[in-house]
Amino acid sequence: MTGAEIPEGADCVIRQEITNYGMEEVEIYSELKSYENYCFKGEDIKKGSKLISKGDKLTYVHLGILAAMGITEVLVKRKPRVGIISTGDELVYRGEPLKKGKIYDSNRIIISMRLLEFGCEIITSKIVSDETHKVYEEIENIIDKVDIVITTGGVSVGKKDIMHEVIKELNANRLFWKVKMKPGTPAIYSIYKNKPILSLSGNPFAAIATFELMGRKLIYKLTGDLDLKQVSIKSVMEDDFLKESKGRRIVRGIYKNNKVYISQGGHSPGMMASMLGCNCLIDIKPGTKKLLKGDEVDIILI
Repeated sequence: MTGAEIPEGADCVIRQEITNYGMEEVEIYSELKSYENYCFKGEDIKKGSKLISKGDKLTYVHLGILAAMGITEVLVKRKPRVGIISTGDELVYRGEPLKKGKIYDSNRIIISMRLLEFGCEIITSKIVSDETHKVYEEIENIIDKVDIVITTGGVSVGKKDIMHEVIKELNANRLFWKVKMKPGTPAIYSIYKNKPILSLSGNPFAAIATFELMGRKLIYKLTGDLDLKQVSIKSVMEDDFLKESKGRRIVRGIYKNNKVYISQGGHSPGMMASMLGCNCLIDIKPGTKKLLKGDEVDIILI
């Protein structure tokens, strides 16, 4: 009977547990005060109250509130649909035999998993060889099915860096090539058929760092999901970093108790294992000679 209407004239509800469960006649073993075990009409949600704000991510609680109000549908933004392409003749899918001169493709996996954490839908995720026409064809095949295309590899200045030619073949609008940061300098951002194409370095950490700084913002702009808004804070170095940073430099870090520690292991853009345990990126300003323990630094939480 929980939730049942209270008869007119009654001002409290007696629990069966304090009775002898009689039906025609009943013994009551405890005195109740007025409005005990009593829910007032509208005590949870008042008429005219706002149930959910624009931009809220719907959780089980939101859905329960909507159900309590008898609401079956609300207008939402659907999950962004993403297509991912890893370019490289050297790449093979995990699970395949690893022949000489080949490496397993990890960029697609790590970016795909991050996109899923961001609430995106992965429509396609493929390895494509370093041939302009093949990458061109793959983008043409998927562009009408996705909201965003993310590619890795082929963005620098070598003969196999084909994304420049791909963008020309597509007649896409390249908004920029190269950003003033390390790693990830040669990133490209283009628009094709009103869809963004974000092309990242093939080096794993360079791809991860650039995606966190650019790809995350892109998904945030599309969804309005406040959980994806970049959070930058000040912290204090607990380790020395003695490399000079002529330009903006991004370094792997671990933020704990208002201090930031440099991840142990190598810092090459091709190394990924030293990302384990990282929960921030240390954002070193251009012109920084070195960072010493105790120095204040900007960090980006991830």
